[in-house]
Amino acid sequence: QPFQACLDKLLEGYELGMRQGDIDNAFGSLAMYGHMTTCCGSPLQEIVENYRLYCKNAIMFKEIVFAHSLVGHLQVALSLTGSSEDAYQTYFKNTKKDSEHICIQNSFESDGESYKNHFRLIPFRNKLVLFLMDGPDEEIKEWYELGEKVDRTSTQILFPRRIFGFFIDGMIGLSFARKYTDEREMWEEVGNSMISKFQRWRESSEWNFANKLSLLLAERYFLEGDQENAFEHYDKAIKYACDHRFIHEEGLANVAAAKCCLHFGRTKEALEYYNKAKDCYTRWGATALVRIIDKRCCNLTNSVSMSM
Repeated sequence: QPFQACLDKLLEGYELGMRQGDIDNAFGSLAMYGHMTTCCGSPLQEIVENYRLYCKNAIMFKEIVFAHSLVGHLQVALSLTGSSEDAYQTYFKNTKKDSEHICIQNSFESDGESYKNHFRLIPFRNKLVLFLMDGPDEEIKEWYELGEKVDRTSTQILFPRRIFGFFIDGMIGLSFARKYTDEREMWEEVGNSMISKFQRWRESSEWNFANKLSLLLAERYFLEGDQENAFEHYDKAIKYACDHRFIHEEGLANVAAAKCCLHFGRTKEALEYYNKAKDCYTRWGATALVRIIDKRCCNLTNSVSMSM
């Protein structure tokens, strides 16, 4: 079923658990809800508003592990909306960097089935935000490598949140394969392994996986220099994401297509894709991403004007 169909059920699980006094399961449902809102591209401003209350409730009931998970999702939303607030400082009186370091160490010291596996999602959240915001490649690599270490020590089943993590890993791999020719083989293998996963998963759910697979294939065609197939698959990814209500991934696909246009000197088309991405990110509430696109479009427009 569509990932979006899980959201109401998870909130129902939280509310039912709270009414019946089953606090652990209540906040477990809420933490899963947090992961799913990220995967589904739920409106960011709603996440910020709702999660402030959820974080306070988790701390009040001394569900500290789940509180850290919820604060982490709140921090993602704050970063993407352009806020400079450190949610960890707000709720734990400790910086994001220090809190995450402690949480990751706790996750490695816990057994594989422990509820502290929620801490293992920290690398995923950080590489997601850094990748979307064109953060420093070295930082993305560091979080990718830490994520690999976390996955090797984890026995979690294949939750949708991990699936979305694999999608971002594939995007990182194919992007870095283009950028770092001396590491191309390694990063290309990362991308290809993720494409293989999504090819299998699409057979079980076109709704959830068609746009992700199409975008990964477009990126591989871009890497191979095959413009025709690359743009065919970028446009497929955009349409699937739009039809299946993954607005954040529709924006990402438009940005990826714009970068491909620029590589091949198609500046006018790049601006068109960027404007579509801006519309998606505006509706998602990702003000920080809108600002990045505005800056790129301004630079492109100026360069085109100067060349005329």
